[in-house]
Amino acid sequence: MTSTTPPIKAPAAVETETLVPTAVGNLGALVRVPVTSHTLPGIVLVDGSGDGDRFDWGGWPQWIAESGAVVLRHDKPRMRRGARRLDRAVPGGSCP
Repeated sequence: MTSTTPPIKAPAAVETETLVPTAVGNLGALVRVPVTSHTLPGIVLVDGSGDGDRFDWGGWPQWIAESGAVVLRHDKPRMRRGARRLDRAVPGGSCP
């Protein structure tokens, strides 16, 4: 009996750390891009109230990328000493 090595499968998506510039400073972010030469739609995952960051999305980023969309998720803005409130820094924005 001959044993064969299974072929190495190319990744379905590539994930890269990046920064998202905002009025209150840069936010750490991850962008997940499916490996393809086609034009793709994009989705931004935005956390609601409470704790959470770019790593708290479970399998959602993977599932969405496997469905053929670029996925961006970012950390929440943190207030710095002396920083303006987010709702005043961003027109039409709101901040609890």
